[in-house]
Amino acid sequence: MTVRWHDHGTILGLPRVVVRPISERIALLNDVYDDVHATYGGLRLDLALMPEVLDRGNWSIDRFHPSEIGHRALARAWAERLRVAGFDLPLPSLDPEGGCPPSRRRDVAWMVTEGAPWVGRRARDLGPWAVRRVWAVAR
Repeated sequence: MTVRWHDHGTILGLPRVVVRPISERIALLNDVYDDVHATYGGLRLDLALMPEVLDRGNWSIDRFHPSEIGHRALARAWAERLRVAGFDLPLPSLDPEGGCPPSRRRDVAWMVTEGAPWVGRRARDLGPWAVRRVWAVAR
């Protein structure tokens, strides 16, 4: 089972010059998964073909990790592929059954307590690389 990743730039809502290096890395990763799939076969899920990927409600505040609803959508998509392949299993529900419902207040609290400190830590090691990549791609 492999996944082809979507363009995170669409989800992040950042300028193309900033997300272009991320998109390049995603394309390389997809190339590797394409090779694995071509060599070994199996089931695959192409997130770029799933309209729910663009729905903000399917993403956590960091927009890199799925929310509960996003995890349910992924589980259901995989279950549908497994059923087509001949496996008899129930389809997971798309209805949320727990967790905290998303809210602006929770998003801001997460950004202050988790997001900003993470960016600060990563700015020291990832920041210079990202600036060099953006500069190289923009030229």
